[in-house]
Amino acid sequence: MSATSRGHRNAPLTPEGRLRLCLRVDAGRPIAHVAAEAGISRRCLAKWYARWLAHGENSLTDRSSRPIASPNRTRPESMPRMLRPSPPTTRPCVTSRSS
Repeated sequence: MSATSRGHRNAPLTPEGRLRLCLRVDAGRPIAHVAAEAGISRRCLAKWYARWLAHGENSLTDRSSRPIASPNRTRPESMPRMLRPSPPTTRPCVTSRSS
């Protein structure tokens, strides 16, 4: 098994296992049954199966979960201002309340 197909600790299946599941579905088994036997969601297997039909075996490799765009990401010009130390407070720090 190559380094890219090992997957992370919680990965349901390797690309080879995903291919075996797709082949079972392609042979006529219901997606829900094959998914239940593998312990994954029907939606996940349906996504893998559609990807395999459209793009072939190489499409079953692990994909990055990083978003394509981050519209709410902090702008680089704001970073220096955010990293500056806070100004000192004018009130003393109170550690306990008196009754």
